[in-house]
Amino acid sequence: MVLAFLASVFCLLCLLAFLLYSKDFRRWLPTYSEQQHSSANLSTPRISRDPALIRPDYDVVIIGSGYGGGVAASRLARSGKRAGQFPHTLKAALRESRVNDICPGRQRTLGKASGLYHKYKGKGQDVFSGCGLGGSSLINAGVFLRAENRIFEGPEWPVEIRENSDGLKQYYQRGEQMFRPSPYPESLPKQQKLTVFECQSKDLVLHDRLYLPPLTTSFDNCINSAGVTVCQSTGSGNECAGVNDGSKNSVLVTYLADTWTWGAEIFCGVDVKHVRKLDHEKELVILGAGAVGTTEILLRSRSYGLPASPLLDQRLSGNGDLLAFAYNCKQSLNAIGGETSSISHHERCGPTITACIDMRGTGEAPNSMLKAGIPMTYSYKRQTLMKAIASMKIWILGPYYAGGSVNRTAVYLVMSYDENEGTMEISDVKTNLQWSGIGAESRNDHIKNLPAGASASIGATYVPVPSV
Repeated sequence: MVLAFLASVFCLLCLLAFLLYSKDFRRWLPTYSEQQHSSANLSTPRISRDPALIRPDYDVVIIGSGYGGGVAASRLARSGKRAGQFPHTLKAALRESRVNDICPGRQRTLGKASGLYHKYKGKGQDVFSGCGLGGSSLINAGVFLRAENRIFEGPEWPVEIRENSDGLKQYYQRGEQMFRPSPYPESLPKQQKLTVFECQSKDLVLHDRLYLPPLTTSFDNCINSAGVTVCQSTGSGNECAGVNDGSKNSVLVTYLADTWTWGAEIFCGVDVKHVRKLDHEKELVILGAGAVGTTEILLRSRSYGLPASPLLDQRLSGNGDLLAFAYNCKQSLNAIGGETSSISHHERCGPTITACIDMRGTGEAPNSMLKAGIPMTYSYKRQTLMKAIASMKIWILGPYYAGGSVNRTAVYLVMSYDENEGTMEISDVKTNLQWSGIGAESRNDHIKNLPAGASASIGATYVPVPSV
């Protein structure tokens, strides 16, 4: 039996060697010119400056460049403030990762601090965030939905918001004017995964809850509200991988571009550890370095005398996320993101999230929303190899050939209201996140029936992912 296994491994190595030296395989290898594409980021001026050019003082300093920092910078720059924006440990570092892991008896951190992807390995739940000029808007699916008013009825909100949540409408409208979100157009080819998802909603008797949410992805070649040229989406499905085809209206090409136009100075690669008051301080320091980054800065700043709430490191929310897979269903879904140059429009994956089943306000799962998502794209080299192997349909990697089980796998993202059970601690080298999981267990037991039922309706195996 061992000899048979070794023989199989030897045959596989021979096959890979043959592919690497074959002319057919080399045709798929990317060249520099083949990877060039029109990009919203590449067709506009570079808006960040070298940190060596930072002035001694500014009217306003904003730390972070995601939604919070980007919006604040835009509004303040328009009001005439002399703003300097310091993204928190940010740098152009596509396809780089940083993992903060927890091992029994020791701590370790892998990867570059300036990598685009940051993953925090927590106890009970992991946290995944983006680190780049534009924050996590660079790696999200771009779904633009308004929150329910009942969210703002909790005691943690200021009384002005609790008593008048409708007052937030004007700010939603401002955001919509900047991002210009729109649903996936009916005029474009309908994706297979969307067709299947619609059938699933009917099987679950939830078709009246299905709709196409507005997306911040552009489906036309146009000039966006910040004056940046954006391109029509290629339908690659790589929004969550950070791959930029020029169609994504991220914070970078909207609020940050607007901020730069109005004279703000933006610096990348500045690692902010803490803030403290000085006698000659200016008007404002705004922290917008994300839920984890901002809390890290505040916790360190507390040791330098900055007043902070005793609940600063507690009551963290994970958005009630639940990731699940419907593995090996009865039909192809074309749900794997990838290159689109050799794929027809009808066979492309399309946007990462195209449709959702909104369960908010129902009796079955009143706090939940199910979205049809897809996995991130493979790296280009692995994807090229899979294309070569897929054309041969060899048995040893059968799941990866066209029509194989991987292409017949759907991904579901459930978002709900969680119990805010997360806590956070920091040390010199590590950020520790922990969720008790007591409330999450009962919540997940209640809402998992939704993706499980969706999986069963297409003859797939339900595979939940418990820690995301």
